[in-house]
Amino acid sequence: MPTIVRFGNIIMFMNYVDHNPPHVHLLGPDVSCLLAIRDGQLLEGFITNKALKIAQKYITENRSKLMELWDRYQK
Repeated sequence: MPTIVRFGNIIMFMNYVDHNPPHVHLLGPDVSCLLAIRDGQLLEGFITNKALKIAQKYITENRSKLMELWDRYQK
């Protein structure tokens, strides 16, 4: 489970050979969720509003990089 980035005590990571749609995992205090890379929407789990906004901004600014990682990790 490669860590992509940390937001304080929250980590964003991807799993190898994971299910679609392309997504990232977030884990930390009061956060355990999957967010879609395509649009940053919450796919499952729970996340605070503050952490969601930070993660969605990161996803928006790094969508191409995240999709490259997704493709690499799914092979």
